[in-house]
Amino acid sequence: MAKRPNPNLAKIHRCYTVEEVATLFGIHKNTVRKCVKDGLATNDDKRPMLIRGSDLKNTCSRKGRAINKNALLLKSFALAVESLKYLLRIWLTMNLSITLWDD
Repeated sequence: MAKRPNPNLAKIHRCYTVEEVATLFGIHKNTVRKCVKDGLATNDDKRPMLIRGSDLKNTCSRKGRAINKNALLLKSFALAVESLKYLLRIWLTMNLSITLWDD
């Protein structure tokens, strides 16, 4: 599983190029470009693309919370499935014993 970028590495009063962001977080330049396409704000549409540190920090923090929220939902779902399996086993056991008594 990929390691999440640490949002505290980005300085909020600085602008970063795509290459600097990639080096800062240890990710590929194309990954940064994909984040820009997905909504990471840049200063303007001109080259070089400059990304504000505050926007970078906010975006990384939000993505981290989304990942944590998804992991929590997945754990909750797994727990619910296990509970249903347990209840189904009990119900089947009870129904089998009832049918055995009827014979």
